[in-house]
Amino acid sequence: MVALHGDTLICNQAATDLLSATDIALLRILAADLPSTGAPRLPLTLESGERVEVRGLPVESVRDGVVLQIERARNGGRGDAGPGTAGVGTVAGATPSVAPVLVSGPPGSGRTTQARSAARSTPFTVLTAASALLDGPAEWARRLDALVRARQGVVCVEGVDLLPPDLLALVAAHAAAGHAPQLVLTSGPAESLEGPVAALAATCIDRRELAPLASRTAELPELVAAMIDGLGAATGREPGEPGSRCTSAPAC
Repeated sequence: MVALHGDTLICNQAATDLLSATDIALLRILAADLPSTGAPRLPLTLESGERVEVRGLPVESVRDGVVLQIERARNGGRGDAGPGTAGVGTVAGATPSVAPVLVSGPPGSGRTTQARSAARSTPFTVLTAASALLDGPAEWARRLDALVRARQGVVCVEGVDLLPPDLLALVAAHAAAGHAPQLVLTSGPAESLEGPVAALAATCIDRRELAPLASRTAELPELVAAMIDGLGAATGREPGEPGSRCTSAPAC
Protein backbone atom coordinates (compact mmCIF):
# COMPACT_ATOMS: atom_id res chain seq x y z
CA MET A 1 0.00 0.00 0.00
CA VAL A 2 1.15 3.53 -0.81
CA ALA A 3 -0.50 6.70 0.50
CA LEU A 4 0.12 10.00 -1.33
CA HIS A 5 -0.86 13.51 -0.32
CA GLY A 6 1.05 16.40 -1.81
CA ASP A 7 4.72 15.85 -0.96
CA THR A 8 3.86 13.25 1.68
CA LEU A 9 4.51 9.59 0.91
CA ILE A 10 3.72 6.70 3.24
CA CYS A 11 4.54 3.09 2.26
CA ASN A 12 4.18 -0.19 4.08
CA GLN A 13 7.15 -2.55 4.12
CA ALA A 14 5.90 -4.59 1.14
CA ALA A 15 5.70 -1.48 -1.04
CA THR A 16 9.12 -0.29 0.14
CA ASP A 17 10.65 -3.60 -0.94
CA LEU A 18 8.84 -3.59 -4.28
CA LEU A 19 9.10 -0.02 -5.55
CA SER A 20 12.07 2.02 -6.74
CA ALA A 21 12.37 5.80 -6.80
CA THR A 22 11.42 5.75 -10.49
CA ASP A 23 8.31 3.68 -9.73
CA ILE A 24 7.29 6.18 -7.05
CA ALA A 25 7.72 9.08 -9.48
CA LEU A 26 5.48 7.35 -12.03
CA LEU A 27 2.86 6.51 -9.39
CA ARG A 28 2.74 10.15 -8.30
CA ILE A 29 1.94 11.16 -11.87
CA LEU A 30 -0.70 8.47 -12.34
CA ALA A 31 -2.30 8.91 -8.91
CA ALA A 32 -4.49 11.86 -9.90
CA ASP A 33 -6.21 9.89 -12.67
CA LEU A 34 -6.45 6.47 -11.08
CA PRO A 35 -9.73 6.91 -9.17
CA SER A 36 -11.45 8.28 -12.29
CA THR A 37 -10.08 5.95 -14.97
CA GLY A 38 -13.14 3.71 -14.82
CA ALA A 39 -10.98 0.58 -14.70
CA PRO A 40 -10.82 -1.21 -11.35
CA ARG A 41 -7.07 -1.77 -11.76
CA LEU A 42 -4.36 -0.29 -13.92
CA PRO A 43 -1.71 -2.73 -15.24
CA LEU A 44 1.83 -1.47 -14.78
CA THR A 45 5.34 -2.86 -15.21
CA LEU A 46 7.77 -1.69 -12.56
CA GLU A 47 11.39 -0.73 -13.13
CA SER A 48 12.43 -4.17 -11.94
CA GLY A 49 10.24 -5.81 -14.59
CA GLU A 50 7.65 -6.99 -12.08
CA ARG A 51 4.10 -6.82 -13.45
CA VAL A 52 1.63 -5.30 -11.02
CA GLU A 53 -1.92 -3.97 -10.92
CA VAL A 54 -2.59 -0.61 -9.27
CA ARG A 55 -5.91 0.47 -7.81
CA GLY A 56 -6.53 4.01 -6.63
CA LEU A 57 -8.66 4.61 -3.54
CA PRO A 58 -9.52 8.28 -2.89
CA VAL A 59 -9.39 9.43 0.72
CA GLU A 60 -12.61 11.36 1.27
CA SER A 61 -11.45 13.08 4.45
CA VAL A 62 -8.22 14.39 2.87
CA ARG A 63 -8.33 16.65 -0.16
CA ASP A 64 -6.11 15.41 -3.01
CA GLY A 65 -5.14 12.37 -0.97
CA VAL A 66 -5.08 8.89 -2.50
CA VAL A 67 -4.20 5.40 -1.35
CA LEU A 68 -2.74 3.06 -3.95
CA GLN A 69 -3.24 -0.66 -3.61
CA ILE A 70 -0.51 -2.48 -5.52
CA GLU A 71 -0.78 -6.19 -6.21
CA ARG A 72 1.34 -8.51 -8.31
CA ALA A 73 -0.37 -9.33 -11.59
CA ARG A 74 -2.48 -12.46 -11.60
CA ASN A 75 -0.54 -13.96 -14.52
CA GLY A 76 2.73 -13.28 -12.68
CA GLY A 77 6.05 -13.10 -14.46
CA ARG A 78 8.09 -10.13 -15.50
CA GLY A 79 7.60 -7.53 -18.19
CA ASP A 80 10.17 -6.19 -20.56
CA ALA A 81 12.59 -5.01 -17.91
CA GLY A 82 15.17 -7.27 -16.38
CA PRO A 83 16.31 -7.32 -12.77
CA GLY A 84 18.91 -4.78 -11.82
CA THR A 85 18.35 -2.53 -14.84
CA ALA A 86 17.97 1.19 -14.52
CA GLY A 87 15.36 3.45 -16.07
CA VAL A 88 11.82 3.05 -17.26
CA GLY A 89 10.94 -0.05 -19.23
CA THR A 90 14.51 -1.15 -19.89
CA VAL A 91 14.99 -4.71 -21.07
CA ALA A 92 17.36 -7.56 -20.52
CA GLY A 93 19.35 -8.15 -23.68
CA ALA A 94 18.23 -4.82 -25.12
CA THR A 95 19.79 -3.18 -28.13
CA PRO A 96 23.19 -1.56 -27.60
CA SER A 97 23.32 1.67 -25.62
CA VAL A 98 22.23 4.78 -27.48
CA ALA A 99 23.53 8.00 -25.98
CA PRO A 100 20.98 10.82 -25.75
CA VAL A 101 21.39 13.90 -27.93
CA LEU A 102 20.74 17.49 -26.82
CA VAL A 103 19.75 20.13 -29.35
CA SER A 104 19.68 23.54 -27.68
CA GLY A 105 19.01 27.03 -28.92
CA PRO A 106 16.45 29.84 -28.93
CA PRO A 107 12.93 29.27 -30.29
CA GLY A 108 12.79 29.36 -34.06
CA SER A 109 16.40 28.28 -34.50
CA GLY A 110 15.50 24.99 -36.18
CA ARG A 111 15.74 22.72 -33.14
CA THR A 112 13.18 20.18 -34.39
CA THR A 113 14.80 19.98 -37.84
CA GLN A 114 18.20 19.44 -36.20
CA ALA A 115 16.66 16.84 -33.88
CA ARG A 116 15.40 14.87 -36.88
CA SER A 117 18.84 14.96 -38.44
CA ALA A 118 20.29 13.59 -35.20
CA ALA A 119 17.94 10.59 -35.22
CA ARG A 120 19.72 7.32 -35.96
CA SER A 121 16.61 5.22 -36.64
CA THR A 122 12.88 5.33 -37.24
CA PRO A 123 10.09 5.84 -36.29
CA PHE A 124 10.65 9.39 -34.99
CA THR A 125 8.08 10.30 -32.32
CA VAL A 126 7.78 13.72 -30.71
CA LEU A 127 6.60 14.38 -27.16
CA THR A 128 6.28 18.06 -26.31
CA ALA A 129 6.26 19.86 -22.98
CA ALA A 130 3.10 21.61 -24.17
CA SER A 131 1.26 18.29 -24.47
CA ALA A 132 2.08 17.57 -20.82
CA LEU A 133 0.11 20.71 -19.95
CA LEU A 134 -2.73 20.12 -22.39
CA ASP A 135 -3.23 16.37 -21.91
CA GLY A 136 -1.97 16.13 -18.34
CA PRO A 137 1.25 14.63 -16.96
CA ALA A 138 -0.33 11.20 -16.43
CA GLU A 139 -1.17 10.80 -20.12
CA TRP A 140 2.29 12.09 -21.09
CA ALA A 141 3.94 9.57 -18.76
CA ARG A 142 1.86 6.73 -20.23
CA ARG A 143 2.89 7.72 -23.76
CA LEU A 144 6.56 7.81 -22.81
CA ASP A 145 6.27 4.46 -21.06
CA ALA A 146 4.63 2.88 -24.14
CA LEU A 147 7.32 4.28 -26.44
CA VAL A 148 10.12 3.04 -24.18
CA ARG A 149 8.62 -0.44 -24.07
CA ALA A 150 8.41 -0.53 -27.87
CA ARG A 151 12.24 -0.57 -27.85
CA GLN A 152 12.61 1.00 -31.27
CA GLY A 153 13.06 4.27 -33.07
CA VAL A 154 13.65 7.70 -31.60
CA VAL A 155 11.75 9.70 -29.00
CA CYS A 156 12.21 13.45 -29.33
CA VAL A 157 11.32 15.37 -26.17
CA GLU A 158 10.70 18.95 -27.24
CA GLY A 159 11.18 21.56 -24.53
CA VAL A 160 12.70 19.20 -21.98
CA ASP A 161 13.59 22.26 -19.87
CA LEU A 162 9.87 23.05 -19.56
CA LEU A 163 8.79 19.66 -18.20
CA PRO A 164 7.51 19.38 -14.62
CA PRO A 165 9.96 17.69 -12.19
CA ASP A 166 8.19 14.30 -12.11
CA LEU A 167 8.22 13.94 -15.90
CA LEU A 168 11.79 15.18 -16.10
CA ALA A 169 12.75 12.43 -13.66
CA LEU A 170 11.21 9.80 -15.97
CA VAL A 171 13.10 11.14 -18.98
CA ALA A 172 16.34 11.22 -16.99
CA ALA A 173 15.79 7.64 -15.85
CA HIS A 174 15.52 6.39 -19.42
CA ALA A 175 18.50 8.49 -20.51
CA ALA A 176 20.56 6.89 -17.72
CA ALA A 177 19.52 3.42 -18.87
CA GLY A 178 21.17 3.95 -22.26
CA HIS A 179 18.84 1.65 -24.19
CA ALA A 180 16.59 2.07 -27.22
CA PRO A 181 14.66 4.08 -28.09
CA GLN A 182 17.20 6.82 -28.65
CA LEU A 183 16.39 10.08 -26.86
CA VAL A 184 16.81 13.40 -28.65
CA LEU A 185 16.11 16.35 -26.37
CA THR A 186 15.50 19.95 -27.36
CA SER A 187 15.81 22.90 -25.00
CA GLY A 188 16.49 26.61 -24.75
CA PRO A 189 20.09 27.88 -24.90
CA ALA A 190 22.45 25.58 -23.00
CA GLU A 191 23.78 28.35 -20.78
CA SER A 192 20.26 28.98 -19.43
CA LEU A 193 19.74 25.40 -18.17
CA GLU A 194 19.82 24.87 -14.43
CA GLY A 195 19.36 22.17 -11.80
CA PRO A 196 18.11 18.73 -12.92
CA VAL A 197 17.79 19.86 -16.54
CA ALA A 198 21.45 20.92 -16.61
CA ALA A 199 22.41 17.59 -15.04
CA LEU A 200 20.47 15.73 -17.74
CA ALA A 201 22.07 17.87 -20.46
CA ALA A 202 25.51 17.02 -19.07
CA THR A 203 24.85 13.31 -19.77
CA CYS A 204 24.45 14.04 -23.49
CA ILE A 205 27.78 13.46 -25.20
CA ASP A 206 26.33 14.73 -28.48
CA ARG A 207 25.30 18.35 -27.84
CA ARG A 208 24.29 20.64 -30.69
CA GLU A 209 24.01 24.34 -29.88
CA LEU A 210 22.09 26.38 -32.47
CA ALA A 211 22.52 30.11 -32.98
CA PRO A 212 19.48 32.30 -33.74
CA LEU A 213 18.25 31.72 -37.29
CA ALA A 214 18.68 35.44 -38.07
CA SER A 215 22.44 34.97 -37.86
CA ARG A 216 22.43 31.91 -40.16
CA THR A 217 20.80 33.25 -43.33
CA ALA A 218 23.13 31.21 -45.53
CA GLU A 219 21.50 28.04 -44.15
CA LEU A 220 17.92 29.08 -44.97
CA PRO A 221 17.67 27.26 -48.35
CA GLU A 222 18.83 23.98 -46.81
CA LEU A 223 16.50 24.38 -43.82
CA VAL A 224 13.51 25.13 -46.03
CA ALA A 225 14.33 22.16 -48.28
CA ALA A 226 14.58 19.88 -45.26
CA MET A 227 11.21 21.08 -43.97
CA ILE A 228 9.53 20.53 -47.35
CA ASP A 229 11.14 17.10 -47.67
CA GLY A 230 9.91 16.17 -44.21
CA LEU A 231 6.35 17.26 -45.02
CA GLY A 232 6.35 15.63 -48.45
CA ALA A 233 5.01 18.88 -49.87
CA ALA A 234 7.24 19.25 -52.91
CA THR A 235 5.48 18.28 -56.19
CA GLY A 236 3.74 15.28 -54.73
CA ARG A 237 6.88 13.62 -53.38
CA GLU A 238 6.59 11.37 -50.39
CA PRO A 239 8.61 12.41 -47.30
CA GLY A 240 12.21 11.32 -47.72
CA GLU A 241 11.79 10.53 -51.44
CA PRO A 242 14.74 11.74 -53.56
CA GLY A 243 13.96 14.75 -55.66
CA SER A 244 14.93 18.27 -56.57
CA ARG A 245 16.31 20.47 -53.78
CA CYS A 246 15.86 24.21 -53.30
CA THR A 247 18.73 26.37 -54.37
CA SER A 248 17.31 29.58 -52.97
CA ALA A 249 14.65 30.47 -50.45
CA PRO A 250 12.31 32.29 -52.90
CA ALA A 251 12.39 29.31 -55.32
CA CYS A 252 10.87 27.14 -52.62
